[in-house]
This record gives sequence, C-alpha cells and structure tokens, in this order.
Amino acid sequence: MTKLGKLITAFLAVLVLVGGAVLFMKKGGSPEKIVLPDFNFSNSFQAASANPDTSAYPQNYENIDYGFSFSYPDGFDIREIDEDQGFTVLAEGRDSKIFQIYINGFDEEGPITPERIKKDIPDIQIRQAQNFSLAGKDALAFMTDENIEVWFVYEGNLYQVTALKSFTDDLSKILATWKFQ
Repeated sequence: MTKLGKLITAFLAVLVLVGGAVLFMKKGGSPEKIVLPDFNFSNSFQAASANPDTSAYPQNYENIDYGFSFSYPDGFDIREIDEDQGFTVLAEGRDSKIFQIYINGFDEEGPITPERIKKDIPDIQIRQAQNFSLAGKDALAFMTDENIEVWFVYEGNLYQVTALKSFTDDLSKILATWKFQ
C-alpha cells in the first residue's frame, strides 16, 4: 500500500471511530453503562438470606472485640491485622476469591450514604448504590471501578467490606450469615 493509501485508510478509521462515538453519545449512552454488569446486590443478598446454604459455608469467624461473626466456605485463610487507625479482617481463598473487612472508629450515626462517603473521599466512584439491611443494620452496597463495596455503621464503628466484582455472589452469601452479638 502506498503512503497516500495508508494515510487515507488511517483517516477513514479515525472518522468511523469518531462517528460511532458521536452516535453513541447522541443516543444517551455513557461508558459507565457499557462497563458495568447488572448489579442488584440487595436482591442477591435477600435471596441468600431467605435460603442460606449452611453446608456450603461450614467455617465460622467470630470477633469478640467487635461483636460479630459470619460463616464462610472451606479453603479460606482468615487473618486479623491490627492497625493504628483501624482493624482489618482479610479472607483469602483460591482463584482470586478474597475479601476484606476494614473497621475503624466512626462518631456519626448511620446509615451511611454515598454523599457521606464522598465527603471524606471526593474522588471515589460510587456506582449503582443500593441500600439494604444487614443483620438488622442499614447497609450500603455499591460498585467502584474494580470492586464491590458494602459499608455500614455499628456501635461506633464504620465497617467497609471490599471484594472484587467477580466475588459479588459469594460475598452476598457470606454476608447473609453475618450476626452481631
């Protein structure tokens, strides 16, 4: 192909891409709508709560200091990490199955809201926020670029549960077993 032919081909390719983007935006599309999968954590959580499969989650984690427990599947290693500003429960399983619970002092009453989170973390991308009840407490589930987040307040502490998006269904089943003592 000649130099002129390559230039014309490149120009046409750019023109097609720009034209496609313009048409997409005119129809009200946005990149977020393409990237995000269907997300209904509240329904997934309610279904898991209504029909808990205790045989699939035979292990139990209990934290006496913070007064909570949950069940989880075999094959997870649970570690506690005491930090200066908080406390982390790290659960690591096979095949990128991992979640963490970060707990730190919080001197406000719940429920936690997207607006409240953005007050402290203005750059956070909160997508598809959903309210639900976790063990009788108001909770907020939402997506970020890579993760699912579940935040809630209990007895002067903010709980931030984080997992990869691919772990959403499993996380809903684990959180359905959550109990406060």
